[in-house]
Amino acid sequence: MAGPAYSDSNLVLTTKLGSILDPDNLSHRFKIACEAGYTDLRLHDLPHFHAYALALGGAHPEVIQVQLGHASAAFTMQVYTYLDASLQASAVGKTAGLLG
Repeated sequence: MAGPAYSDSNLVLTTKLGSILDPDNLSHRFKIACEAGYTDLRLHDLPHFHAYALALGGAHPEVIQVQLGHASAAFTMQVYTYLDASLQASAVGKTAGLLG
């Protein structure tokens, strides 16, 4: 929407023009969202949810690592994703598909 004024900084959260978002501004906007009814969500939960959603969607661990800006995929997978029944079922289904 900003047209040529937009600068792609390759960041997830930016201002409307693509520049780095002030962390205090992000926290303030997040607080407003919580006051609007999203009370069980913490700002800290967002990267965890993002990583989990990517894993659930079948994203490669290194893709998730890059998305979160971590140095190692092992760290990302250990800290930011959780092995639950739906992830296990997805992996079993994919493996079964390979075996025919």
